Amino acid sequence: MQHIGVSGTGALPVGNGRTDSTLLAADRAPRQAYEIAAGLLVAVKPKIGSYVVAAWLCGIIVNLLLRGSFYDVALRDFGLLLAALALGRLAVRFDHGLFGVSKS
Repeated sequence: MQHIGVSGTGALPVGNGRTDSTLLAADRAPRQAYEIAAGLLVAVKPKIGSYVVAAWLCGIIVNLLLRGSFYDVALRDFGLLLAALALGRLAVRFDHGLFGVSKS
């Protein structure tokens, strides 16, 4: 199986690569902003952010399963959900405060 290069996108029945990627990028921009905010929340407050990300991933998994397709992506996101929950438990156990400053 070979990957389709940039020159091979003209043979696809979906249109040219520039138009399709522009439409996809405009459609995904608000979601990407939320994902970046969730990532920053995990970085600053992992006790809270990890559970926010876990809830987000749970919603994605349910959405994919209800569609009846993309089971491989749902399984991958389930692994990420488990990792987010593990991070939440670790953050509760090893809370050193913001940037390692202990809460005395």
